Amino acid sequence: MTAPFEKTLRARFHKDVRELKKLAKQNNWKLKSFNEAEDGYICVLSNCDYEIGSTVESCDESNENYFMSQSDYDEYLIATE
Repeated sequence: MTAPFEKTLRARFHKDVRELKKLAKQNNWKLKSFNEAEDGYICVLSNCDYEIGSTVESCDESNENYFMSQSDYDEYLIATE
């Protein structure tokens, strides 16, 4: 059984995923999963905070993470300042 704290963290993460997908769609950014991301794509959201800002090559496939191209990531950073 999952502890209530872990359930809360998981729910918050999935809320962040929904918000990121909405923002990506509004700005025509291509958001990719680990298996879809190309070399050099940048992690914008992950279950493991230390992966955010890393390239797909240095992230762990077992974590739920989302990636953007470098140009989309640069726009994302400006939009979310």
